[in-house]
Amino acid sequence: MLDVVVQTVIDIGYYKASSNEIARRAGLTWGSIQHLFGSRDQLMLDVVNHAAAKIEASIGSATITGETLDERLENVLDV
Repeated sequence: MLDVVVQTVIDIGYYKASSNEIARRAGLTWGSIQHLFGSRDQLMLDVVNHAAAKIEASIGSATITGETLDERLENVLDV
């Protein structure tokens, strides 16, 4: 569901990604989505929180190596 929201925002923009459009693309009714998330704002917030958790997990499990500061910074940016 969250991937559908992200793709909808990418395709048509945040403001045009209406509740009904998200539901249509997900193959669900807005009522069923609303039951899970409560509101469009909460759905969007859950998307941001999900993305932040993925980034945090990626950074948290990364091994940063390098002989110099520049090499270590490059490794951080690669993560």
